[in-house]
Amino acid sequence: MAKGNDKLIEKAGWLIGISGLLMVLFGLILFFTPAMTIETAVLIIGAVLTVVGVLKLCEALFFGHAARYAGNLATSGAVSLIVGMIMLFGSPFVTGGVILAFGALAALLGLVALVSGAGHIAYALKAKKGKTLGIALGLVLLALGFIVLFNLLGSAIALIMLVAIFMIVYGLVLIVLALNIKEIVG
Repeated sequence: MAKGNDKLIEKAGWLIGISGLLMVLFGLILFFTPAMTIETAVLIIGAVLTVVGVLKLCEALFFGHAARYAGNLATSGAVSLIVGMIMLFGSPFVTGGVILAFGALAALLGLVALVSGAGHIAYALKAKKGKTLGIALGLVLLALGFIVLFNLLGSAIALIMLVAIFMIVYGLVLIVLALNIKEIVG
């Protein structure tokens, strides 16, 4: 590989690594402070998307000519930047939507747990073997369903923690990619 391409790949690796580091950092903030307000979570995610979008656009602009994926990088960066800016500057509207979405998702998951729990119990009562395990699983699902339905805010916070875990894992993958970019690209 040409020496100039090596330098471009190394610089692109730095941008990917910084993106990953930011994802991990903000993911950890969300994970370890789950009681923070949803508006703050919207602002943090908006900030991450904005910075990641700018970094991807820079990567496409400055290093895209050496990569076959400049268009993908530019599109991904533009979408991240636009969504991030909407989240930052329209946070009251986004927060309302997030609360509704997480609440609706939690309610749906709670209903699925209730129906599944009742189904497991009904099936276990008719089964010849494994009644105890089937009934126990059904009771656990029923309890989980009631907990979720009667604690939608807590369930929404748990879902935000899952988003944080995703951010941490995705950030770590980006860091590993950045550290191994020469082997991957070359």
